[in-house]
Amino acid sequence: SGLAVTGTLSATGAIQTGSGNSTSAGLIAGYFGASSYGAIWSTAVTPSTTNFSFLTNATSTVLNGTTGVTFQIGNVDKVAVSSTGLAVTGALTVTRSGNTAALITQTGATGYGLIIVPGADTVYDAFGINNAANTLNQIRMYGNGTATFAGGVGIGGAASPGSTGLAVTGTLS
Repeated sequence: SGLAVTGTLSATGAIQTGSGNSTSAGLIAGYFGASSYGAIWSTAVTPSTTNFSFLTNATSTVLNGTTGVTFQIGNVDKVAVSSTGLAVTGALTVTRSGNTAALITQTGATGYGLIIVPGADTVYDAFGINNAANTLNQIRMYGNGTATFAGGVGIGGAASPGSTGLAVTGTLS
């Protein structure tokens, strides 16, 4: 019982499948309305060019949600994207590509830099910068505002590699 297809199944309109016990529990696959694009919509919406869930052509793929897009592993949210930003549950690893530095870069804003807001933990590192071998915490910051520095600390570019203590170029006021 059911439909068995051994070759290519094609349709001139959209294909709708699986509404289950509800009219909003299935999927619609069809032409997006722009050249070369196909899309998938929930049966809970009337398909249009603004409410698709999945969109693709030969060169790009887009995921879209009304309020956000969530990626799960083992049925647990790991990455959530919303109109306010990106949330990652677990470690975020930034890897360099080729002969370039691994960067986290802020663009498009004036007057503000990159801010890392640590948790309230005062015993363990809330934020740290380590050496390349990950054996020495160069800078450690804690949730209570305390910071520790390994090696030399330079103000105005005065510290050189291997130095210890505080080196100042210019005037402290």
